[in-house]
Amino acid sequence: MSLDDPNKVIVGRIGKTFGVKGWLHIHSFSEPEDNICQYQNWLIRHENQWQRLKITEVRRHQPGFIAKIDSIDNPEQARLLTNCDIAIDSNDLPTLDDHEFYRHELIGMSVINQNGKALGKVTEIMETGSNDVFIVEGQQRELIPYLDHVITAIDRQNKIITVDWDSISE
Repeated sequence: MSLDDPNKVIVGRIGKTFGVKGWLHIHSFSEPEDNICQYQNWLIRHENQWQRLKITEVRRHQPGFIAKIDSIDNPEQARLLTNCDIAIDSNDLPTLDDHEFYRHELIGMSVINQNGKALGKVTEIMETGSNDVFIVEGQQRELIPYLDHVITAIDRQNKIITVDWDSISE
């Protein structure tokens, strides 16, 4: 399993230890954040390889969650996992409706405008509070709001996003 495995989706990160029995804080990147509790097969990136974790319990603990990992029984053992990314296999994600997308699917898609001009590829999705913004890298950097009247089509099969957007250079 390569560290760059495209079938792995980062869903969270392990934080600092909690208590004396080896519990760990968990920071969820899922939407909604408690979705991380539903995934059974956690993988962590540890010592330059993916390793499976057996989670015995996950509880809400503000802010976020705490988790008990099988065979981790004290803070010293738990501390070794601090700051490890938590991933799941993309096949473990629930199937979405045709017009729904996971964020990781949009990263790397090509973006063209209504005139067919290639603007670049989505390199990141920035959360702004009111709406997400696609960061598109091409001849220049474009910040394109993820709004229904701007994002006119997403073609998952061909990995193309069509936008109603005039490029900075037009």
